[in-house]
Amino acid sequence: MKHKFIERGADLDTLLEYLRSKSQIAIDLEFDKNRYQYGFTMCLMQVFDGSVCYLIDPLSKAVDITKTFPLIEDPAVMKIGFELGEDLRLFHLMGCSPKNIYDVSIAAKLLDHGQTSLVNLIGRVLGISTSKGSQKSNWLKRPLTSTQLEYAAEDVVFLFQLKEFFEADLKEKGMLEWVEQERVRLEDIKGEEQDVWSYIKSRDMKGVKEQDWQVFIRLMEFREELAKKYNKPSYQVLDKEYLLGLAQDESMIRSFDQDAHALRLLRTGAFKQRLLEIARSCRAEMMEQGVGNGTLAWKQQDKEESRQARERKRREDAVIDTFLKPIQSSIKQELGEEAGTFIVGNRLMRELASGIKDGLLDYKKELLLKHAKKAGVDLRKIQVE
Repeated sequence: MKHKFIERGADLDTLLEYLRSKSQIAIDLEFDKNRYQYGFTMCLMQVFDGSVCYLIDPLSKAVDITKTFPLIEDPAVMKIGFELGEDLRLFHLMGCSPKNIYDVSIAAKLLDHGQTSLVNLIGRVLGISTSKGSQKSNWLKRPLTSTQLEYAAEDVVFLFQLKEFFEADLKEKGMLEWVEQERVRLEDIKGEEQDVWSYIKSRDMKGVKEQDWQVFIRLMEFREELAKKYNKPSYQVLDKEYLLGLAQDESMIRSFDQDAHALRLLRTGAFKQRLLEIARSCRAEMMEQGVGNGTLAWKQQDKEESRQARERKRREDAVIDTFLKPIQSSIKQELGEEAGTFIVGNRLMRELASGIKDGLLDYKKELLLKHAKKAGVDLRKIQVE
């Protein structure tokens, strides 16, 4: 497989000048998302022009990866990829808004290939066996191995063939416009900055008193500061469950060495004292603000609120069972099990049942109406028109 590693600025400039003349390129990213270091980091950009795979190293000091952004944002050049959601979020976080994106996985799902990996799809559709072993390797480490480079290249070099294969089938079945609508919506994917709420779940609040909860949040913010400072994934700095326990019971500082799973350089008496000072300072602030510790952070619904929530869910479930599942079943009979689930999945059915109609793509609306008629369902009752 022919590929070229780009780690010099001059080589990148030459490549970008050449790629701007292309009508389409295949693209993929290898990244680290809080696995080996702090944050969401682009580690490699793979670009295929139809004959050569270019492996661009954004970690090279001689490469300014932002120079690729005008190409990624150029609507005249189609960018073909596979399961691009996380790649697009990373681009947005870096200040790039990709345009003219074609995700081969969407075409595959519409054609009833289902939730399948790129490796399996290449094998099934093209009859080509590819490597599987480097997906979770450390892409931050340099130099990259020959196995990693081969794996990275294989993520893009077959995308033109897959797109061509699927496009013929989509055209025959009248689905090209469906893919186009899904393609346009990809441009709306946005990235989110990492903060403490990336790690906190609503279930963490259950049984925790309000004042203790605020102390926990402050300790988690401190953990995030340390993670940035030492460029380590947050979970490797301090254990979340330990901080939640410490926020509720200061005596847990005695089990710090066993339970905190802290970075080695933090395992000192001075650091333990600092944790206690942060917790106590936050608690004092809460008391000054009148935040007591007699109520729970998780505000439980009263009986009437619970009754209304149960009734709302009962009505939504009835709408799903009576109106939407028969439509989904009809679509599955026509287009296939996996395609039907992709087009009208559980999330969309729940949104429609709860009255959320924004963002419903035109092709899905047409399918809903068509299969409602086939299934003998009156969609006017849920106002999908």
